[in-house]
Amino acid sequence: RLAERGSDAGAPPPPPNPNFDFSFPVEFPGRPGLQINWNRGDDANVVALNFCDENGIPRNQLGDVVVFVQNAMGQVSGGGGGGGGGGAPASELSVAQKAEMVQQVVAMGVDFTQALQALERTNYVSVETALNSIFGS
Repeated sequence: RLAERGSDAGAPPPPPNPNFDFSFPVEFPGRPGLQINWNRGDDANVVALNFCDENGIPRNQLGDVVVFVQNAMGQVSGGGGGGGGGGAPASELSVAQKAEMVQQVVAMGVDFTQALQALERTNYVSVETALNSIFGS
């Protein structure tokens, strides 16, 4: 199963790729050090297909990779299912919106406590900001 690298991963994640707007370290069984990259406006299906082809990931895993990219794209854009209201101040967010943001970070493979702490530490600015505080991007 494709999952974003959590804090308990064995090796440190690779540094972000400066040639892309977004870089996410990923865990894939037997394939340490993978990273998926894309730019704003890229199609999730194309990003996933390129990632699979470039890394020798079997096509039967493409669906999981597409879902992963779609989830990540929704999180970094601040959209999709709440996404923090596109950067609304924490005081303007409902409890449900904050909970949705926590769930989005958790869906990326981060444990609940770490997700909550990162969002609180970054004042619920966005899921992307919280993920950057966790992964140092």
